[in-house]
Amino acid sequence: MSMEINVLFHGKLPTRAALGRAMKELGFPFAIAERAGSLEDQRGFMPMRLKRREQTGIEFDVFDGRANVLQIADSDRVADFDRSANFRWGGDEAEMLAGLCAAAALARLVDGVVVDVDANVLSPDDAVAMAEQHLKAFASPSKTRLRTRPADIRRYLAPLLEQRSDLALIGRLLIIHPVNHLLRGILIGATSDRYTFRVRCCIKPLYDAPEPSDTAMTSGRTGESGNRIFNRY
Repeated sequence: MSMEINVLFHGKLPTRAALGRAMKELGFPFAIAERAGSLEDQRGFMPMRLKRREQTGIEFDVFDGRANVLQIADSDRVADFDRSANFRWGGDEAEMLAGLCAAAALARLVDGVVVDVDANVLSPDDAVAMAEQHLKAFASPSKTRLRTRPADIRRYLAPLLEQRSDLALIGRLLIIHPVNHLLRGILIGATSDRYTFRVRCCIKPLYDAPEPSDTAMTSGRTGESGNRIFNRY
Protein backbone atom coordinates (compact mmCIF):
# COMPACT_ATOMS: atom_id res chain seq x y z
CA MET A 1 0.00 0.00 0.00
CA SER A 2 1.40 3.40 -0.99
CA MET A 3 1.12 6.60 1.02
CA GLU A 4 1.30 10.19 -0.17
CA ILE A 5 2.05 13.66 1.15
CA ASN A 6 1.33 16.81 -0.86
CA VAL A 7 2.76 20.31 -1.07
CA LEU A 8 0.22 22.86 -2.31
CA PHE A 9 1.68 26.00 -3.84
CA HIS A 10 1.51 28.62 -6.58
CA GLY A 11 4.20 29.37 -9.14
CA LYS A 12 7.23 27.46 -10.32
CA LEU A 13 9.12 24.65 -8.61
CA PRO A 14 12.77 25.13 -7.62
CA THR A 15 15.70 23.11 -8.92
CA ARG A 16 16.64 19.75 -7.43
CA ALA A 17 19.84 21.36 -6.16
CA ALA A 18 17.85 24.05 -4.31
CA LEU A 19 15.70 21.39 -2.65
CA GLY A 20 18.83 19.47 -1.65
CA ARG A 21 20.35 22.59 -0.10
CA ALA A 22 17.12 23.35 1.77
CA MET A 23 17.08 19.87 3.31
CA LYS A 24 20.74 20.23 4.30
CA GLU A 25 20.10 23.63 5.92
CA LEU A 26 17.25 22.10 7.94
CA GLY A 27 19.57 19.35 9.17
CA PHE A 28 17.75 16.57 7.33
CA PRO A 29 20.04 13.58 6.57
CA PHE A 30 18.96 13.20 2.93
CA ALA A 31 20.66 14.14 -0.33
CA ILE A 32 19.18 14.04 -3.82
CA ALA A 33 21.23 11.68 -5.98
CA GLU A 34 20.67 13.56 -9.26
CA ARG A 35 20.79 17.29 -8.52
CA ALA A 36 20.88 18.71 -12.04
CA GLY A 37 17.75 20.28 -13.50
CA SER A 38 14.45 21.54 -12.19
CA LEU A 39 11.79 19.68 -10.23
CA GLU A 40 9.46 20.76 -13.03
CA ASP A 41 11.07 17.99 -15.10
CA GLN A 42 10.97 15.34 -12.37
CA ARG A 43 8.41 12.59 -12.81
CA GLY A 44 8.51 9.12 -11.28
CA PHE A 45 11.14 7.79 -8.90
CA MET A 46 13.54 10.41 -7.49
CA PRO A 47 16.61 8.66 -6.03
CA MET A 48 17.98 9.97 -2.74
CA ARG A 49 20.57 8.93 -0.19
CA LEU A 50 20.14 8.68 3.56
CA LYS A 51 23.23 10.05 5.32
CA ARG A 52 24.88 9.94 1.86
CA ARG A 53 25.25 6.15 2.09
CA GLU A 54 21.99 4.22 2.03
CA GLN A 55 20.08 4.35 -1.23
CA THR A 56 16.43 5.33 -0.99
CA GLY A 57 14.01 7.70 -2.74
CA ILE A 58 10.41 8.63 -3.39
CA GLU A 59 7.94 8.82 -6.27
CA PHE A 60 7.34 12.43 -7.32
CA ASP A 61 4.84 14.08 -9.63
CA VAL A 62 2.98 17.37 -10.01
CA PHE A 63 -0.72 18.14 -10.51
CA ASP A 64 -1.76 21.45 -12.03
CA GLY A 65 -5.09 23.26 -11.73
CA ARG A 66 -7.35 24.39 -8.94
CA ALA A 67 -9.66 21.40 -9.40
CA ASN A 68 -6.85 18.98 -8.59
CA VAL A 69 -5.89 20.97 -5.50
CA LEU A 70 -9.47 20.92 -4.20
CA GLN A 71 -9.47 17.13 -4.40
CA ILE A 72 -6.65 17.14 -1.85
CA ALA A 73 -7.92 19.82 0.56
CA ASP A 74 -11.03 22.01 0.69
CA SER A 75 -10.99 25.61 -0.53
CA ASP A 76 -11.15 27.46 2.81
CA ARG A 77 -7.88 25.84 3.96
CA VAL A 78 -5.64 26.16 0.90
CA ALA A 79 -5.99 29.82 -0.15
CA ASP A 80 -5.34 30.35 -3.86
CA PHE A 81 -2.92 27.49 -4.46
CA ASP A 82 -3.30 25.91 -7.89
CA ARG A 83 -0.51 23.32 -7.99
CA SER A 84 0.33 20.20 -6.00
CA ALA A 85 3.75 18.52 -5.69
CA ASN A 86 3.20 14.94 -4.57
CA PHE A 87 5.60 12.64 -2.73
CA ARG A 88 4.64 8.94 -2.67
CA TRP A 89 6.23 5.90 -1.02
CA GLY A 90 5.54 2.28 -0.10
CA GLY A 91 6.11 0.55 3.22
CA ASP A 92 9.80 1.38 3.66
CA GLU A 93 10.53 3.69 6.60
CA ALA A 94 13.49 5.42 4.96
CA GLU A 95 11.32 6.31 1.96
CA MET A 96 8.66 7.72 4.28
CA LEU A 97 11.25 9.91 6.00
CA ALA A 98 12.60 11.05 2.61
CA GLY A 99 9.08 12.10 1.60
CA LEU A 100 8.39 13.97 4.85
CA CYS A 101 11.71 15.80 4.79
CA ALA A 102 11.55 16.71 1.10
CA ALA A 103 7.94 17.94 1.41
CA ALA A 104 8.74 20.12 4.43
CA ALA A 105 11.78 21.65 2.72
CA LEU A 106 9.87 22.24 -0.51
CA ALA A 107 6.97 23.92 1.32
CA ARG A 108 9.45 26.45 2.73
CA LEU A 109 10.97 27.11 -0.67
CA VAL A 110 7.64 27.73 -2.44
CA ASP A 111 5.83 29.33 0.52
CA GLY A 112 3.18 26.63 0.37
CA VAL A 113 1.48 24.23 2.78
CA VAL A 114 1.81 20.50 3.36
CA VAL A 115 -1.15 18.12 3.38
CA ASP A 116 -0.12 15.04 5.36
CA VAL A 117 -1.33 11.45 4.96
CA ASP A 118 -4.29 12.19 7.28
CA ALA A 119 -5.33 15.25 5.20
CA ASN A 120 -4.14 17.72 7.85
CA VAL A 121 -2.99 21.04 6.39
CA LEU A 122 0.38 22.05 7.89
CA SER A 123 2.41 25.22 7.67
CA PRO A 124 6.03 24.78 6.56
CA ASP A 125 7.21 25.11 10.18
CA ASP A 126 4.72 22.49 11.36
CA ALA A 127 5.80 20.17 8.54
CA VAL A 128 9.45 20.60 9.53
CA ALA A 129 8.57 19.79 13.15
CA MET A 130 6.71 16.66 12.04
CA ALA A 131 9.67 15.50 9.95
CA GLU A 132 12.06 16.12 12.85
CA GLN A 133 9.81 14.10 15.17
CA HIS A 134 9.83 11.12 12.82
CA LEU A 135 13.60 11.39 12.33
CA LYS A 136 14.11 11.34 16.08
CA ALA A 137 12.02 8.18 16.41
CA PHE A 138 13.90 6.59 13.51
CA ALA A 139 17.25 7.33 15.15
CA SER A 140 16.21 6.02 18.55
CA PRO A 141 18.76 3.44 19.77
CA SER A 142 15.97 1.47 21.43
CA LYS A 143 14.72 0.34 18.04
CA THR A 144 16.89 -2.26 16.30
CA ARG A 145 17.16 -2.08 12.52
CA LEU A 146 18.79 -4.60 10.24
CA ARG A 147 19.05 -3.39 6.65
CA THR A 148 19.09 -5.72 3.67
CA ARG A 149 22.75 -5.79 2.56
CA PRO A 150 24.14 -6.58 -0.92
CA ALA A 151 25.86 -9.62 0.62
CA ASP A 152 22.47 -10.88 1.86
CA ILE A 153 20.94 -10.40 -1.59
CA ARG A 154 23.77 -12.30 -3.29
CA ARG A 155 23.36 -15.17 -0.86
CA TYR A 156 19.59 -15.34 -1.39
CA LEU A 157 19.94 -15.24 -5.19
CA ALA A 158 22.84 -17.70 -5.43
CA PRO A 159 20.63 -20.67 -6.49
CA LEU A 160 18.94 -18.56 -9.19
CA LEU A 161 22.28 -17.29 -10.51
CA GLU A 162 23.56 -20.87 -10.77
CA GLN A 163 20.53 -21.88 -12.83
CA ARG A 164 20.39 -18.81 -15.09
CA SER A 165 23.52 -17.99 -17.07
CA ASP A 166 21.75 -14.95 -18.56
CA LEU A 167 21.64 -13.18 -15.17
CA ALA A 168 24.38 -11.20 -13.44
CA LEU A 169 24.22 -9.47 -10.05
CA ILE A 170 26.20 -6.22 -9.73
CA GLY A 171 25.68 -4.74 -6.28
CA ARG A 172 21.91 -4.41 -5.97
CA LEU A 173 21.27 -4.55 -9.72
CA LEU A 174 20.27 -7.89 -11.31
CA ILE A 175 21.05 -7.58 -15.04
CA ILE A 176 19.59 -9.68 -17.85
CA HIS A 177 21.94 -10.67 -20.69
CA PRO A 178 22.50 -10.01 -23.50
CA VAL A 179 23.01 -6.27 -23.08
CA ASN A 180 22.59 -4.61 -26.46
CA HIS A 181 21.14 -1.11 -26.70
CA LEU A 182 19.12 -1.54 -23.48
CA LEU A 183 20.31 -2.46 -20.01
CA ARG A 184 17.47 -4.52 -18.54
CA GLY A 185 17.03 -5.83 -15.05
CA ILE A 186 15.72 -5.11 -11.57
CA LEU A 187 17.03 -2.99 -8.71
CA ILE A 188 16.86 -4.81 -5.39
CA GLY A 189 16.50 -2.13 -2.75
CA ALA A 190 17.01 -2.28 0.99
CA THR A 191 14.28 -2.26 3.62
CA SER A 192 14.46 -2.12 7.40
CA ASP A 193 14.14 -5.94 7.50
CA ARG A 194 17.26 -7.87 6.41
CA TYR A 195 15.08 -10.72 5.11
CA THR A 196 12.89 -8.48 2.96
CA PHE A 197 13.81 -6.42 -0.09
CA ARG A 198 12.10 -4.04 -2.49
CA VAL A 199 12.15 -4.69 -6.25
CA ARG A 200 12.01 -1.99 -8.93
CA CYS A 201 12.07 -2.45 -12.69
CA CYS A 202 15.18 -1.08 -14.40
CA ILE A 203 15.43 -0.24 -18.11
CA LYS A 204 18.39 1.94 -19.07
CA PRO A 205 18.96 3.00 -22.72
CA LEU A 206 22.71 2.78 -23.26
CA TYR A 207 22.55 5.36 -26.03
CA ASP A 208 21.60 8.05 -23.48
CA ALA A 209 24.25 10.41 -22.16
CA PRO A 210 25.85 8.99 -18.98
CA GLU A 211 24.42 10.31 -15.74
CA PRO A 212 26.60 11.29 -12.77
CA SER A 213 24.44 9.48 -10.25
CA ASP A 214 24.39 5.77 -9.56
CA THR A 215 23.04 3.85 -12.57
CA ALA A 216 20.96 1.53 -10.45
CA MET A 217 19.22 4.40 -8.74
CA THR A 218 18.49 6.55 -11.80
CA SER A 219 17.62 3.94 -14.39
CA GLY A 220 14.09 4.17 -15.58
CA ARG A 221 10.78 5.38 -14.31
CA THR A 222 8.88 3.26 -11.87
CA GLY A 223 5.29 3.18 -10.83
CA GLU A 224 3.11 1.24 -8.46
CA SER A 225 3.07 -1.76 -10.80
CA GLY A 226 6.87 -1.96 -10.70
CA ASN A 227 7.24 -1.72 -6.96
CA ARG A 228 6.71 -4.84 -4.89
CA ILE A 229 7.93 -6.27 -1.63
CA PHE A 230 9.41 -9.76 -1.67
CA ASN A 231 10.23 -11.87 1.38
CA ARG A 232 12.57 -14.81 1.05
CA TYR A 233 10.41 -16.94 3.35
